[in-house]
Amino acid sequence: MKWCILLTLLISAVCLGQVPPGNSINENLKIARSYIADSKEKEAILYLSAVLSANPVHEEALFLRAKTYYNLKVFDKALVDYNGLIVLKPQNTEVLYARGTTRYQLGQFLQAIEDFTQVLALPPEETQTAFFNIDSGTNTAAGVSTIQTMKPDILNFIGLCYYKLGNYHQAIASFGEGIDMDDKKADLYVNRGLAYEKTEDLKRALKDYERALSVNPDHEIAGYNALKLKLDQNHNLDVLESLNAFVTENPTVADGYASRGWYYFETQKYDLALLDYAKATNMDPESIDFKFNLALCQEKLGKSDEAETTFYEIISVDPGHSGAYFNLGNLKYKQARYTDAISFYTLAHHYNSKNTSVLYNRALAYFNNDQLEKACADMKTVMEVDEELAKKFYSKYCNHLE
Repeated sequence: MKWCILLTLLISAVCLGQVPPGNSINENLKIARSYIADSKEKEAILYLSAVLSANPVHEEALFLRAKTYYNLKVFDKALVDYNGLIVLKPQNTEVLYARGTTRYQLGQFLQAIEDFTQVLALPPEETQTAFFNIDSGTNTAAGVSTIQTMKPDILNFIGLCYYKLGNYHQAIASFGEGIDMDDKKADLYVNRGLAYEKTEDLKRALKDYERALSVNPDHEIAGYNALKLKLDQNHNLDVLESLNAFVTENPTVADGYASRGWYYFETQKYDLALLDYAKATNMDPESIDFKFNLALCQEKLGKSDEAETTFYEIISVDPGHSGAYFNLGNLKYKQARYTDAISFYTLAHHYNSKNTSVLYNRALAYFNNDQLEKACADMKTVMEVDEELAKKFYSKYCNHLE
């Protein structure tokens, strides 16, 4: 009877998000380890927090909770725990490496570089600890390793940080240093290829993608990027045939459908483009570009309500998306809702003042809304950039205002 009551109390406490009272630190730590082993990481957090409440500097509990927060993608809380561990163990390679990956996830790229660089600079005798290597692409454990064997992966992370910072030449150097250490890591070639593309060195980019494929013929990103560059450079390929082949061979790669959708859109086969962009969006719902192109297809096919909904979805995620506002303005203009169109064009211009088409369309909306002076003011600005575009309207309606 007593055991039944105890078990009931235990179950109730867990369901309520509480640790049963009276547990020792070792008991809570043991339960936490068990939950982690069973992939019940949220439950483990409760017990690890109980341990740290009793002993804020308990190293194992702090490290386990940091890793658990990381796995749960609660990176800000993981960073707090890693910062605490660094105070306790300032030269610990695993902690420094883990904090670097966490800072990378939080977009703190300069700080991440500092951590990774410090790890690489540690003396050899301090780099022999075995621990899990984090894959930079999937953020999952990629096997037990040591810093010595992980140096190419750490250099890959450093290169990715520089890439995110827009320092592409430094990124290329870091990826290259990693390749020099291990020329069998396809991701290093792919990432260096992406950096080469940013510097418009397309020959070297293509060469790196092909090297990645020689290491791993099934590398989807390398295959897609190589195909895209070849198509862009017109390497005597039948475009649609090549795109179809890529989609068939890589049915789980959203970029393949998006590229074929782009081809169909450019050849005005909007119904086929819509199908491909819908597929790409379903596979990668976080891609703003896929969703934007889907909305353009919907608009071209006269699905105005669907297009409007999709553009609003884009704005909800990216409030500064000038293209979405511009196209919403176009939809309202076609509906003769000129005041609404003007509002959307104004937002589009605010977020991208260099797009003269926005001001041109806003001028037309002003004109149809009986606001001639504002229409002419916009057209005058357009004239300064593209005289041919605005000259006819300006000479007909605005010359007498000067």
